[in-house]
Amino acid sequence: MGKTIRFIILDELADGPESIVQIQEYYRFLLNRDIARDSIIPEIESLLKSGHIKIGYPADTDVLEKDKIEDYWFDLTESGRQEQETMSFPRSLRKHKS
Repeated sequence: MGKTIRFIILDELADGPESIVQIQEYYRFLLNRDIARDSIIPEIESLLKSGHIKIGYPADTDVLEKDKIEDYWFDLTESGRQEQETMSFPRSLRKHKS
């Protein structure tokens, strides 16, 4: 599931900054099932730590406070955009693709 969540986060951010709410909605759209925020947060943290995404809003912070996760908007960095552009559609999503 980690690769699927990573793909969904990076793919959702490809068109611009999004919040965890939009990431959850995109997951629901692609897989036709819900996902708990607690299942997304570790991958967001990993992508932040690796420099693939950044906090776009609030602009003056680089520290993620999990209890305020809905207040954050995330954006791709250049390395995140490069990974997103070269990612292949995960097998776990292929059966759900229309």
